[in-house]
Amino acid sequence: MSATLTISEEEKDQNNQKKGNLTGEQDFIENIHNDILSQPPTESELNDLKIKSEGSLKPWLVVLGSFITHFIILGILYSFGVFQQYFLSIKLSSASNVAIIGSIGLGILPFFGFFSGRLADTIGYRVTMNIGTTIIFLSLILASFSSELWHYIITQGFLLGLGSSLTYFPAVSAPAFWFEKQRGLATGIAVAGSGIGGFVFGIIIEKLLVSVGLQWTLRILAIIAFVSLVFSSGLIQVSKNQILENSKEKVVNSIFPRHLFKNPVFIFLFLMPFFASFGYTVPIVYIPTYVMEHLDLGSKEGALAVSLFNFASSVGRLLIGFGADKFFGRLNSYIGVYLISGLTTLLIWTFSESYAVLIFYSLSNGFFAGGIISLVPVCIPELFGMQSLASTIGLFFSAHSLGFVFGPIIAGKLLEQNINFNGGIDWMGAIYFAGGIQLVGTMFGVIAIVLYSKWRPLEKSKTDINKL
Repeated sequence: MSATLTISEEEKDQNNQKKGNLTGEQDFIENIHNDILSQPPTESELNDLKIKSEGSLKPWLVVLGSFITHFIILGILYSFGVFQQYFLSIKLSSASNVAIIGSIGLGILPFFGFFSGRLADTIGYRVTMNIGTTIIFLSLILASFSSELWHYIITQGFLLGLGSSLTYFPAVSAPAFWFEKQRGLATGIAVAGSGIGGFVFGIIIEKLLVSVGLQWTLRILAIIAFVSLVFSSGLIQVSKNQILENSKEKVVNSIFPRHLFKNPVFIFLFLMPFFASFGYTVPIVYIPTYVMEHLDLGSKEGALAVSLFNFASSVGRLLIGFGADKFFGRLNSYIGVYLISGLTTLLIWTFSESYAVLIFYSLSNGFFAGGIISLVPVCIPELFGMQSLASTIGLFFSAHSLGFVFGPIIAGKLLEQNINFNGGIDWMGAIYFAGGIQLVGTMFGVIAIVLYSKWRPLEKSKTDINKL
């Protein structure tokens, strides 16, 4: 009996010792786990993880979702030239007044960029996109019941631009969370959707306006946009953890990134699209009108010209994004496309006295203008980090807002005031304005390159502009 009790006490002591050892091991493992969680991965470790995941399916589904979003949103907005042509044919108002509709839509999108990006960083990318999708649907439905110029400015202009902004900035920012080595290519593929969308919608809208009229054209666009954007939002996957892990500093929750405006590189890079954007949308809005009034051709030729412009943009976004990654550098490419876009307007559109030459201009200018949009989501994280990425990209895009709104309006005023000896419109003032203002903006970009190479730390990976 006593022996049995002795054995039981020894076994109890051994069991207690084993439990103590096990508890100690668990505490040790838990401490290591907590240490790992308390030390966020370094930027290079995050980049290595992105590079390893680039071959999997999920990142490319995000690219597909972004592609569809670009296809719908910018495809519709970039096809406003076809609507402009139609509104002028029904004598809705003057060219400069009708241009306000499309200009407001294009301008509101970047104007609310920071708000849209901040909202996405706060409540989630998918939720923000679905809010925007609902507003887009309502804007086009309401526009289908409009009859006055100010009705269209509110619906097809302001509301469409607001909904587009809320949907666009989460979609354009998302691929950067999944790609590092192929970021330019992935973003180029995603943004190419806008050019392809502009090509497709330019033709579709012209056909619909002729066959079913303005009201049902807008309603059909509303249905297409709603179904497509709900689907694309389901493909956009960016978790809150990804946003936080990619933040280098503890300023993710700051309301406004003031630190960016203390960076001279950001300031001068911001000033480049602030000026150059006044000329960017002039061809998009006025090419169909130029075809009909200056070349004396029909609406089909006008719609085809702007559709080819958008198609060339999609090709440019893809190839320029690839070239920026592999050969020319991302920052160099971004400034270069503004320069060449301005030069093609001054040197080709000026001499477009035949339809063939105008088509050549549409293709060449569209190709390089396409890179303007696609390279922003590539350059921003490279230059200023992944911290609050959607907010930063949205803030940078807001530099385009005034130019997108007032550029076509100014061009329209120049057209109305410049009449040649034959009583027709003299297009030279509007063309010189569109090309010249882009070259002015490019000068600020060149200053940004010089400052970047001077202000960055003297490390090879930081100072070699060609790697950007």
